[in-house]
Amino acid sequence: MGSNYSIKNIFENADKKRVVGFLLAGVVIVILLVVLILMLASGNETDSGDEQSVEEMQQETLVSTEYNENHEYTLDEYLPWTYYEYLEDGSGVDVKYDITENTAIPKGIVVTLGGCEEEANRASADAYLNSLPIELDEYEITYLVKGCGE
Repeated sequence: MGSNYSIKNIFENADKKRVVGFLLAGVVIVILLVVLILMLASGNETDSGDEQSVEEMQQETLVSTEYNENHEYTLDEYLPWTYYEYLEDGSGVDVKYDITENTAIPKGIVVTLGGCEEEANRASADAYLNSLPIELDEYEITYLVKGCGE
């Protein structure tokens, strides 16, 4: 009963093939753990990087349609402009698009689209904007899509 269990005894009593196999298995396990940790770490960086880039994009284009006394309104003659249709059941209106000046930046336009027919509403809003006697290249246009039925 005086046997001493230790790693040293295992290596001394085992043949060389077993020792090499044991060491190889240990190295492979360590490498796999390192790769797994690196993959998890890089996955977290990518996710947080994506979130950060979205936040940065939102901060780059500030949007506000509220009255701002410091804003120089340049499109008073044309905006705000809303296109809507009355609902067939008589319960209200379906706003296709609403165009206002973006009061958060010097020369900006906010186009809020109804989400039910987004592509048709965007085309209709763009047609209205293109009909205005202004250079649209001077303005930053931001599109917001509201949910269907809101």
